[in-house]
Amino acid sequence: MISRDDRCTHPTGPAAKGTRRASDGGYILLEALVALTLLGVISYSIHGTFQQALMTRGQAQDYTRARFLLEKVVADQQLQPLVVERADDGFFDGEGNDRFWWAYKIKKIRLPKPPQPTTPPPPGRSHPTFRYPLDGGFLVHIVATVSWRRGGQEFNESIETLFSPQKLWQSKEEEEENIWGM
Repeated sequence: MISRDDRCTHPTGPAAKGTRRASDGGYILLEALVALTLLGVISYSIHGTFQQALMTRGQAQDYTRARFLLEKVVADQQLQPLVVERADDGFFDGEGNDRFWWAYKIKKIRLPKPPQPTTPPPPGRSHPTFRYPLDGGFLVHIVATVSWRRGGQEFNESIETLFSPQKLWQSKEEEEENIWGM
């Protein structure tokens, strides 16, 4: 038989009302708060990871598109029979290209005249005639840049290449002057 003292400490007694033991298999408020906090931190981390992945994917797509657009700018100049020294810029047309703009600069780069041998040739021999492989003593240098905005920040990518001297349009006076006349 259960005595009065036992009833106060027994789980079904009056002292047990409103209290729970951990062995009852239920959760308490503190455990629920810890679980919700942990779930929130993990959800925030996962959201941040996905957001960063989407931003990185967008930047990679922009750099890929910029590379193709750069090649288009240079190819447009390569397809011209002759080019002139100048700088130009503009915006790209077409779907998805409205955030991109281009600029290029074409200029003549003088090449130094190659040095001639300074030591005397051996007796009975002469120095071979040195022929420089390029006519005119210059090359045509083109620098193309594509710029764009993403998230309020400006990005740009550039490419450089050289054309042969025959690609540059010159007046007759310039042509006569350019053969090592500098």
